[in-house]
Amino acid sequence: MLSIVLSRKDFREHDQIVSLYVKENGKLSLIVRGVKKIVSKNSAHLEPFSFVNITIEKGKEADYLTRVQSVDYLRNVRENLNKSLMASYAVSIVDKFFSEGDHDEQFFIFLENFLFFLNDLENIDNKEIILLLDYFMVNLLYFLGFNFSSNEKIANSSILPYIEILEKGNLAEVLLIDFDLYSAKKIHKVIHNWFEHLLERKVADWALTCII
Repeated sequence: MLSIVLSRKDFREHDQIVSLYVKENGKLSLIVRGVKKIVSKNSAHLEPFSFVNITIEKGKEADYLTRVQSVDYLRNVRENLNKSLMASYAVSIVDKFFSEGDHDEQFFIFLENFLFFLNDLENIDNKEIILLLDYFMVNLLYFLGFNFSSNEKIANSSILPYIEILEKGNLAEVLLIDFDLYSAKKIHKVIHNWFEHLLERKVADWALTCII
């Protein structure tokens, strides 16, 4: 089953719990036996934002990941610190806000497209980092059940045209938005504040987290 690795954490002496977004099943947490052992063949394939094919074994109290095959390691992302931070942030947010069993194949496609777009980018500057992550977070809200542009205050504000591009445009169109870095940061701050307001939770500012 095609999956995107979201996170991994230690469990018992040699095992880990790996969180994935599976195309067919949505978000799942699976135990991987022996993955911390030096001889483990699975460990290298289970880094966050990797694309993998997995086999699952049903257990009485938990399910187990018994086989993993690498599909795409996104090498170009990992070799660029800014892009690596962006991809790591994106999958960590998915892991944080999606519940076990949440399933939407369209969201899988959205996340897949975002990660491969990052992988294919030759270079990226600070303004583009902000624009792309604003795009990701605004659309994440949509998949979580919130329509940013339908909010009355946003709908009556000067940033509505920008929000509509983020909601309805594609990634290539987002990069064509004619903003300087100062304007991008100013509008980003509004988006971040509204993101926290709508979800009623603190969220690390992606512009600060992913720009070095």
